[in-house]
Amino acid sequence: MPSRMAMAVIVVSLMKTLRGRCAQCRRADVNAWRRCIPCLLAGATAAAIGKRCGFVELHRSAAACANEIMGKWTSGYRRRHREDSRERSAGCSDTKRPRYERYQHRLRRIERRQQHIAESCSPGLDGTRGTVMQACCNISSHRDAIARKQPPSGRCCAFARTTVSRPMLAYCEPQGVAMQLPWSVRITVICLLALSASMHVRAAQVPIAQGADGYRLLVDGAPFVIKAAGLGNGSMETLAARGGNAFRTLHVDADPQRQRALLDRAQRNGLKVAVGIEVGNQRHGFDYDDAAAVKQQLQHILAQVRQSAAHPAVLLWVVGNALNLDDSNPKVWNAVGEIAEAIHAIDPDHPVTTTLAGFDKHLIDQLKTRAPAPDLVAVQLSGDIAALPQKLRDSEWRGAYVVTEWGPTGHRESPATTWGVPIKDDRTHKALLLQQRYRSHIASNTRQGLGAFVFL
Repeated sequence: MPSRMAMAVIVVSLMKTLRGRCAQCRRADVNAWRRCIPCLLAGATAAAIGKRCGFVELHRSAAACANEIMGKWTSGYRRRHREDSRERSAGCSDTKRPRYERYQHRLRRIERRQQHIAESCSPGLDGTRGTVMQACCNISSHRDAIARKQPPSGRCCAFARTTVSRPMLAYCEPQGVAMQLPWSVRITVICLLALSASMHVRAAQVPIAQGADGYRLLVDGAPFVIKAAGLGNGSMETLAARGGNAFRTLHVDADPQRQRALLDRAQRNGLKVAVGIEVGNQRHGFDYDDAAAVKQQLQHILAQVRQSAAHPAVLLWVVGNALNLDDSNPKVWNAVGEIAEAIHAIDPDHPVTTTLAGFDKHLIDQLKTRAPAPDLVAVQLSGDIAALPQKLRDSEWRGAYVVTEWGPTGHRESPATTWGVPIKDDRTHKALLLQQRYRSHIASNTRQGLGAFVFL
């Protein structure tokens, strides 16, 4: 996938092409209006890419140019019909009167329809009301221009009919008149916009590669070491400024718009997201012997995956959180395996994992037998991170892993006073402790470890 900087270069190049074409369109050439086709394609494509990548100003600029180009077509269409109307009104005989009246009736119907559209449309990106098919023209100004054999002052926004019915560019003043396009032009515009929409930024490909030097997480072919945090209510901007490259969520937002906004904001800040998927927990009453409930949960999870799988900010999927804290029913791991397989079928570009609150050989054997589909193991050790190397050896886990939760010594692991109150470290000692633990127990294992998410 092209980087965000490469997409910015593409958008700027399209905008330069668009401005160059518009300069050519100002020449009063008979077929100059045809140059609006590449103009519109460049503008619509730049607007789509700019919006997808978060380049707000470029997106608005490109959309405004596309609006102006559409104005050339719509105002020209309206001008031709007005000229035809006057010519027919002046020259039609009694025998042609019914045909002329049908023509007038059709024109009035189009105007009523366009007025209804203009009244019901929401404000556009450029602050005007209506669709991109907004145009303007001044008939008297154009007729005076034809009489003088030169264009009057104003913007190039329409082509008109001359006395010999040849199309030419006309310069006219804006009057805020909106017009319905003919079907041929509408179909062309729809095709162009569909083409530009298909050029959206695709999802990042995040495979786990195994080589002679161990496992590597790749994002679009480039090695990616996870230096992340459990953000909670923290600031993405602060995380990115401190050198972080990802963060973890515990669930998918029930509102698709809020979920999309979170991923968009992460993308703007150059961050990847380990998207947490909430799974029914046995200690909270979920029964994995209930086949109907398990199936319903699977369908709900797949719907959540579909809504975010194509977003370029997604790094990996995290199914459940510390399900082993109460795994009295081992069928929970069968359900995790089914969820992972189903996610792979929908989204083969991103790895899937599940988090374990501590682990041993028995738990790893359960996963290998009942849930082989996850691509890596995610461990949560907090203050017990020093035991990670020994736990990996004891469990005989030879695959890749990521530490999805670690940090300072928790209150359950801290020594307590004689009256039972945990003794907490001060901020200076806590920072030194975090630095020492990361270097000794996380960054030191480069063969299996893909990175970590710190929780403060």
